[in-house]
Amino acid sequence: MLVAACGGKQSPLEQAEVVSQPQAARGSAAQLQTYESLPGVKAPVVSVTTQASDAAAPGYIFLTPRAPKPGVRMGPMILDSKGRIVWFHRLAPTRTSVDLQPDRIEGRQILTWSQRPPIRTPADLYAGDPRTLYDVVADSSYRISRRIRAVGHGVRTDLHDLVLTSKGTALVLGFRFVERDLRPHGGKRRGRVIDCLVQEVDLDTGKLLFNWSAIEHVPLGDAYPKPSPKGDWDYFHVNSVDEDNDGNLIVSARHTSAVYKIDRTNGRVVWTLGGKHSSLRIPDALRFYYQHDARRQKDGTLTIFDNHAAEFDKRGTESRVLRLRVDEKARTVSLVRAYKHPGKKLLATSQGSARVLPNGNLFVGWGNAPSFSEFTEDGKLVFDASLPTQAFQSYRAFKGDWSGKPGDRPALSAARKGGKTIVDASWNGKTGIAQWRILGGKAAGSLKPLAVGPWDGLETALRFSSRPAYVAVEALDKSGKSLGKSDAIKPTG
Repeated sequence: MLVAACGGKQSPLEQAEVVSQPQAARGSAAQLQTYESLPGVKAPVVSVTTQASDAAAPGYIFLTPRAPKPGVRMGPMILDSKGRIVWFHRLAPTRTSVDLQPDRIEGRQILTWSQRPPIRTPADLYAGDPRTLYDVVADSSYRISRRIRAVGHGVRTDLHDLVLTSKGTALVLGFRFVERDLRPHGGKRRGRVIDCLVQEVDLDTGKLLFNWSAIEHVPLGDAYPKPSPKGDWDYFHVNSVDEDNDGNLIVSARHTSAVYKIDRTNGRVVWTLGGKHSSLRIPDALRFYYQHDARRQKDGTLTIFDNHAAEFDKRGTESRVLRLRVDEKARTVSLVRAYKHPGKKLLATSQGSARVLPNGNLFVGWGNAPSFSEFTEDGKLVFDASLPTQAFQSYRAFKGDWSGKPGDRPALSAARKGGKTIVDASWNGKTGIAQWRILGGKAAGSLKPLAVGPWDGLETALRFSSRPAYVAVEALDKSGKSLGKSDAIKPTG
């Protein structure tokens, strides 16, 4: 038990009571949470429907919720395994984020995510210029250290994926606009096509090491959507790239409903899985449509988030994750396991992710069906949560290790109410906080420990019985060690 020095004797600290945030302090229909110690911050309320069981993997959850309407400032955020917010990065109203995930560079923990202007309509996906579309790398203090862009004249960065390799390079997606005669496909004689690019870029020099163009290797007729009479034709729509176990690349294209293996030296398509012209034999039951996040696993299997629908073509009523075994010599595909949500019939008409965790579990982001879930390897649901509505959808959801060390100090606000004092304590982005110790006294320079209470998310409201003239808070880890202390303030009221 924590104790405080008082007149040479040791006495137990008061156990402060955690105060639930009143409903009135939240946004419309309890969708947004406000914070007394973080003025201006409004983060989405996360609803946990299945608490993490002992079978869930350790780690934090990484999301990029969209703003539900213009003017609301969203950004990347990190949750703990109970769905409580640990870090929320508020972007400008003119910016949005996608694809937050933890990674490492030379053994150091980093975060990567992508930033762009907000997406309000499907056409906005390819809006923006080379300056406003980029991927970022941030250190454990959340300071952005690099901005990564696709390379080439007229090339803009496609923010669907970013992969950092062990060679000090980045696999970056890009796009450009090219003119083609689209009359054979039901379009105009001089139509504009969005050509998707897969590039490898040196992180230090920015030098382009590899460049693959979809339009040079995949026929326009392989697309499922037809050209629009008004807009550009997004015939390929690349949404993931991954290193294969043999060093080549695995690329997923939403609008051809196919996954491609690409030779990393010459760009040749080694095989095509799915789509109109699959070179691998795939049973009808394993046919996927408008998929995302194709990843080769260490055991040789391939995981795919099978949307099985798009906003313009609903092939099914439920999305799923497929884990497939691909026999490249026999040119066959077989099912290892399929994962569907057991309690909700989720259909993601866009976005989504599926990642195998170190313990063998599978973590799934359900795209624009704004849920995220964890399954054991044999398909048992061991965690499930969701964002408030589809308007808050997160492109992907991940789970992994993270140790956040923000460069600032804890923040607080304090007020006297009903003969007691309520302290609101926060330290945005700091991991490992187990408790808050409340310090108080007659002067800012002579504070003593008064009470202690558990950490309870991005902001913890704690009520205790004394009414000091000044208060401060101190973050403690699970062993009681101090992690950092706030400035002292005068409570209001």
